[in-house]
Amino acid sequence: MRISLAADARVRLTHVADAVAYSGAVAQARSLNLLAYVNRAQVAHQVAMAHLMTLASLNQFAENLAVVKAAGDPPDWLLQRHFGEEAAAAYRMAHLLPVATGRLADSESELIGEAIQRHDKVVHDVLLKAADGVVGKMRAMRDETMLRVLRANYPDIDGNAVRLSQADERDPAVAMQIVVSTDDPAASVARNEGRNSGEFRRWVEQAAMRYPFLQSRDLTSLSDWDARHDKRACGEKRFELRRRGHTLLDDAGHWSAQDSLSYHELQGNAGLACYYRENPLAWGQARDRAAQGPDGVRPPRKFSDVPFWKWVREHTTWDIVTGEENSLADTYADFDAGLMEARGLPAYYNVAEGMANQSLRFAIQLRQSLGSLHRRAAGPRLDSTSGGVLDTLTAGLAVTVGSAAQTYYSDLASSGLDSNSSSDQNHNLNASRNANASMSADLFRPRWRARLVPSNSQEASWQ
Repeated sequence: MRISLAADARVRLTHVADAVAYSGAVAQARSLNLLAYVNRAQVAHQVAMAHLMTLASLNQFAENLAVVKAAGDPPDWLLQRHFGEEAAAAYRMAHLLPVATGRLADSESELIGEAIQRHDKVVHDVLLKAADGVVGKMRAMRDETMLRVLRANYPDIDGNAVRLSQADERDPAVAMQIVVSTDDPAASVARNEGRNSGEFRRWVEQAAMRYPFLQSRDLTSLSDWDARHDKRACGEKRFELRRRGHTLLDDAGHWSAQDSLSYHELQGNAGLACYYRENPLAWGQARDRAAQGPDGVRPPRKFSDVPFWKWVREHTTWDIVTGEENSLADTYADFDAGLMEARGLPAYYNVAEGMANQSLRFAIQLRQSLGSLHRRAAGPRLDSTSGGVLDTLTAGLAVTVGSAAQTYYSDLASSGLDSNSSSDQNHNLNASRNANASMSADLFRPRWRARLVPSNSQEASWQ
């Protein structure tokens, strides 16, 4: 009777142990994949904030362009003469911009600032806290999942008599027990500062550069009129129309955007034979309030009291001979910048150092006391006296089985997604496989999976 009960129990326990271990590994995989999805959502919010910063800069750019056009300095015919009808037509259209009719002013900047703050709140107060919660409960979620699976397979055993413990905490009096190898899945991940030059910052910058709106906005148009016809000692130089713009993530993890447009006229005098006299047409900048502001002297809007070249020489280090920037317009933008408020790149979780090429492995021992087996077989026929004798005879004895599982990072080579693909698709996927063959595990791609593995010698020794 005892032998047959133990044999039947062992067979059943073996299957249940595999289900319990596998379910625990799946729970770990879900936690890691959830962290990956959180990181990807964080990246998406940063890209959205970069777009908003750029929009704020361009709104200010459009406002100043409308103001300059309304003043008529320079006139549109001058731009047409040097840079063609297309440039002149675009300049003429400035009066149609909403800012020119008073429909775009401080309220627009305020709306953008509020949108940035909403993104920032989700980033720091929702997603980051969610990630902290996932990591903090990773082990508890795995253990609770294994207990639920075990209880579902043994519904006739009181749930309070089913427990989980570590390898050095076995309790022989418990009817059913999961003994887990001493490990903590949360130790496989590490919390990192996002503003540092780490993986999160790299992912954010790479994602942002996928959008033309956030890419470099630099363009230089040369005058169709040869400057040498004006009898200046400027060689091959010509008048220039320079469009400059960029969206950047600074060292502190804050976004900024800047845009400018200037008409550069070649001039010369006894003190400076040939130089570019910059005439700003438009400028705009949006940056975080915590970012460093401009230093130096604010340039005048008109240079009627002092020549441009002389003011530049006395107050700046600008290169107005061979330089290629819109230094004056950019300085206007620095002083007139729209200031936004955000907390910068958030902290994030990634695999811990030294874990990039390792899996999250654990082993379990599933124990069922012999006393619970006999009580189950005897059922209501077992009175209190016989039960006491049975408990004495079977005290400390149990049927035990072991199992092991791991949560691992899967790359494209093991996905098998191309089994029914066309030859061209297979070729492209194989190329991706080769490129990712040595891909290290991270928490930016939700590729964590679970599987059973054989117990190693160390695990088998205590199972």
